[in-house]
Amino acid sequence: MIYLSVILLGSVDFWITKNVSGRFLVGLRWWNEVKKDGKEVWIFESKNEKIESSSDKSIFWTSLYVNGGGWAILFLFKLITLSITNAIIAFTMLIFAGINLYGFFKCSKDQQGKLNKLGTKAVSNLAREGIRNIGNQL
Repeated sequence: MIYLSVILLGSVDFWITKNVSGRFLVGLRWWNEVKKDGKEVWIFESKNEKIESSSDKSIFWTSLYVNGGGWAILFLFKLITLSITNAIIAFTMLIFAGINLYGFFKCSKDQQGKLNKLGTKAVSNLAREGIRNIGNQL
């Protein structure tokens, strides 16, 4: 019963996050369709993200990241302790969280920009440290 309850509650959480929270808190929506020829198409939609409340955006994105991170940690812990049935459930919930995170990330130009800035900053820091290390060795 516990396994069934976790899967059902996880499914409800996935649906509410995807169809209610994303739309009302941050103005983002995504879905996928299967065309008549069998091809799967993902559709991403976003309202003007500048209008949305910054506190709502912070809460929404933090909860998405924490949810996925929590399930990832739980999955790894259950895998290490060889609790395979619990690991399968944690992995299923991790997949739900990952799909929601991917869908909303693809919708949000703001989040994509933040990731690009973070990546650019990390690369420049690595390059700067590499140049310093080479200079110190010479």
